Amino acid sequence: MEDLPEELRTPPVALAALVGMPELHPQISMSLHTEQPPINTLALPDFSKVAVIGGKEGAPLEARIPAPAGVLKADWMHKHRTKVPAVLAVLFDREQVNGDPAQWMEVCSHLDNVRNVIRGRNTKLVVAIVQPTLHGEINDDRTAALRKRAELDNKCCMTFISHDPTELKRSLARLGSILGELANLYYKEQSRRVKARLDKKNWTATEIAVRFNFKMGYYAEFRRDWVTALRFYETAYTLLLEVFSNPAETQSIQRVVELKAVAEQLHFKVSTLLLHSGKEVEAVKWFKHHIASFKKLSGPPEGIFMHWAWVGQQHHVFGDLLKTGRSTAPTSTAVLAGSGVTERELQPGFYYQIAASYMAGRRRTFERAFATFESFDNPDAVDVLAGPPEEVGPPLYVGQGPRVLSRMSEEQSATPDEYMRHAMLTERQFPHSRAAINLLTKAHEQYKATQATRMIYYLGTQMGREYFHAGEHENAKRLFDTVAEMYRKEAWVELLAASLEYLRETAKHLGLSKEFLEYSLELAALPEESWSEVARRSTALTDVIAAITGTDALPDGEAPIALEIDLVSPLRGVLSVCVAFHEQAVKPGMSTRLTVSLLTHLPHPLELGDLEIHFNQNACNLALKHSLDQGCDLKLMPHQWKRLEVDIIAVKSGKLECLFAVARLGRNTTVRCQVESPASREPDPFWQFEPALESYPVKDKNLAFLGQKVVQVEEVEPKVDIEIDSGGTGLLGETVLVRIHIRSRGHAIDAGELQVSVTEVASNDAFSPKTPSTGSSAACAKIFVPARLKDGSGETLLWEFQGSMKIPYVEADGSWSTSTYSLEPTTTLISCGVINTSTYNARRL
Repeated sequence: MEDLPEELRTPPVALAALVGMPELHPQISMSLHTEQPPINTLALPDFSKVAVIGGKEGAPLEARIPAPAGVLKADWMHKHRTKVPAVLAVLFDREQVNGDPAQWMEVCSHLDNVRNVIRGRNTKLVVAIVQPTLHGEINDDRTAALRKRAELDNKCCMTFISHDPTELKRSLARLGSILGELANLYYKEQSRRVKARLDKKNWTATEIAVRFNFKMGYYAEFRRDWVTALRFYETAYTLLLEVFSNPAETQSIQRVVELKAVAEQLHFKVSTLLLHSGKEVEAVKWFKHHIASFKKLSGPPEGIFMHWAWVGQQHHVFGDLLKTGRSTAPTSTAVLAGSGVTERELQPGFYYQIAASYMAGRRRTFERAFATFESFDNPDAVDVLAGPPEEVGPPLYVGQGPRVLSRMSEEQSATPDEYMRHAMLTERQFPHSRAAINLLTKAHEQYKATQATRMIYYLGTQMGREYFHAGEHENAKRLFDTVAEMYRKEAWVELLAASLEYLRETAKHLGLSKEFLEYSLELAALPEESWSEVARRSTALTDVIAAITGTDALPDGEAPIALEIDLVSPLRGVLSVCVAFHEQAVKPGMSTRLTVSLLTHLPHPLELGDLEIHFNQNACNLALKHSLDQGCDLKLMPHQWKRLEVDIIAVKSGKLECLFAVARLGRNTTVRCQVESPASREPDPFWQFEPALESYPVKDKNLAFLGQKVVQVEEVEPKVDIEIDSGGTGLLGETVLVRIHIRSRGHAIDAGELQVSVTEVASNDAFSPKTPSTGSSAACAKIFVPARLKDGSGETLLWEFQGSMKIPYVEADGSWSTSTYSLEPTTTLISCGVINTSTYNARRL
């Protein structure tokens, strides 16, 4: 709306001119600005400047009005707001009025000159005699002579006190009241003069009736008569529609542009008055009527972009009007019922969004028109309408193009070719995408206030497109990433596909190979029947898949692409891996069956070079390679589960869990996919309702509902039993006999060692069967074993024992025993363990 002239955007204010006593003009002007309604002033420094407000007398009422060269004068509103005063206040000093004959004659001369100047425009006149205070007399005879000479009423010839503050305030108030009254009278008389001409109907062109009704509406605005102004503006608009008697395609482009510019000004006035009077529904209905009346009047095909520019401008301006003129209270449902107007049509953001759409259409049509223009235009031709001000003048009528001043007055208008060339070259400099982004930003602010979340994301999509066309790929990618996340959550297939198309292109322009591949694969894995232009997308995605599954080596310095797919990744449709153990528990070293199910929703078969299955126990990891000869087929058909069964041998006890699978595509791309359990697998929101889709990863229904990716590996059964028998409790400092019995269970013990340790325990845990931790503090007790002396005497002594004790060979299911002695200075617990070279497990007691 800021592009419209101020005289159209703001209501007109009465204009009063001041002449004489220039030192008082600032005070009077400031006082007049505070009047209700305010009055603008045109201060003339001396009487020699009075001629600037003069004008010629109008033609006689009976005179025939010829067909005009346009509808509305381009500077008519500006002239009546700033150059044509409704009333003129002449200020004379009392000393001049009471002075000698020479001074008196000068006053009379100035007054006569003023009257001659304003006679043609019927401007009202006020004479003020200025004196410093109330003290002092004014010559009554000369005052009467002034009134008679100027043909004024008594109230129009006043005394103005300039130096007494109280009297000055009263003088200013009185002067403002008189000027306001006379200005209102002036605009009423101007309306009557125009109405008389309108009633005469002494013309043949309908454009004259449009002009007269517009003038009467504008004069009514000067008087603050909004109802009358609205009525005449509506009449002018109706008459303007009659001007389009011929199809717009048969009229010149200049003519179509001019009439639509006049319609825009009339529509703006009508809409403003309706909104400021609280008639929002009527304003919306008027706007819809306005668009319906002119939307199809596009003019010649080469200028279609100017038509869409005009339509977009109408929506933009009306959105601004709604934003500034709509009341804060929401329109009730009862008012909207039956009116044909929805609540959405009362939101400014709705019109900003449509204006942005037309801006995009304007850009597209201009690009096509400019391509044709460049093909046929003379490259040596000059844009004659782009010259300096001394060569190119402003238009005389609203909506017309500039004038070539070097030509004769009748031929100053540009030819159709010159006009079209100027329009093309001017439009080429217009920032279409930036203008559309600004409109979408304004719409976003409006919808954000109403918390319209989905509309906000839709606006983000449109902004991303404009950033893309403007070459700002980083901003475009940022917006499309945001809206794509929302479309994924709500499974909007077609909208997500459109966003992914732009994300692919932005990633390509930014050189993001991995992101380009991810967006391409995600796009390929969407349901095809929801796409538009399926063939074009399928071809593009076939090229991408061919590239990632190719066998060419990577260029130097370029790293392989590694894709990550977790349970919430948008790439789940590209590859899903589901595993299920056939058993819930397994013995260590025993084999268990594992079903690996693979699924892809890509539109073409996907062949995996190899597949690695990773577990939390690295020893169980396995790798499968695509080989039909060996019966390992890793070629995945679209929308069909590929089931593979493998045997897994668990080595360690505890939990064995399948973590992820790594699939290799060609030489340059790997996909690391987190595996799922059939029992807890969530369906893909884009494919869960698609027909003819096999939904169970495994054929066994029990595994389909109960299968898990985790299996419990039981503890290894001990191969050796150790029993410790102390004959009872012992006193502190007493030596106690401890017998140790070792029994083999199904396996022989060869070159075994017995390790005995003593650990101090708390008194309340002295007889606890629990094995003490290795971190317990060392006991003070000592262990002794019997040993024969080497001197051959056969005497046996107790030797202090530390470390390991050798165990002789024990047959399968055989046993061996030994005795030790413990000197217990405190409460202790003795534990034993067998260290066997055959790696048999032992039980600790």
